Amino acid sequence: MVRLKEIDYSFFCFLQEALIDLDAAEALNDKEIFSKSAMLFKQSIEMSCKYLGLLWKIIPHSDGKKNIGYIPNKIFKDFFSSDVLKQIKGSFLFKQFENELNSFSSLDEKINYLITEIKTAQQLEVVIRKDNQTAVDAMIAFYKTTGFIGMSNIESLEKSKGDIKVEKELEEHRRTVNNIGTCVLCQMFMSFLIWGNIEDTRYPDCIAAKTTMESYGKDSIITKNLKWFFEIQRKCLNIMFELHKNQSWLKSI
Repeated sequence: MVRLKEIDYSFFCFLQEALIDLDAAEALNDKEIFSKSAMLFKQSIEMSCKYLGLLWKIIPHSDGKKNIGYIPNKIFKDFFSSDVLKQIKGSFLFKQFENELNSFSSLDEKINYLITEIKTAQQLEVVIRKDNQTAVDAMIAFYKTTGFIGMSNIESLEKSKGDIKVEKELEEHRRTVNNIGTCVLCQMFMSFLIWGNIEDTRYPDCIAAKTTMESYGKDSIITKNLKWFFEIQRKCLNIMFELHKNQSWLKSI
């Protein structure tokens, strides 16, 4: 891996660890060691969520390890209740997702709910161009609605409507913002997935005399969906690596 000297490496390393854990999880899954594969997948999500928490300054660098602990969805609870998302009622949206998830009693129902929400998030367009709307209009509408600090002097771009070069640049930026929105939502739903829904498989159950291997059989809902979750996490990591490398996060968040 290349160390990105021009960017704050102190939290970029969490992103690198997330990728290492995911690679290891996939290797163990191929060996059908599902319990340890699930554990490392869980760690990958924890690391990528910690990266976002550090990036958004929700947790300070000195607390990158201890402050979030094993509750990664705390990052998104704090993010959605921040001033920047008040205009779109972020706290209400987060609570709504949390309540819907908790309304299901069985693990199968919870996992299927999260799978559905992740699939929906993948189709999401944060910045939607309506009929007869230019890319400039769409970007202005997005920043006004969300309160995000985006491209400098966004209002002045209205004067450049019709400029093919400007329209092309804004269209590319629109895709970047949509990627960010999809990535953040997928990370949030997977943070719910690993908190309380994936067992701690580091230790055997002495009382039940059950090994960690017995925690996850081939037919368990987690095991059957692990490869799909790996695919989603890898897509998110690829987006985050690219955005971090290009320093694009700060243009939109």
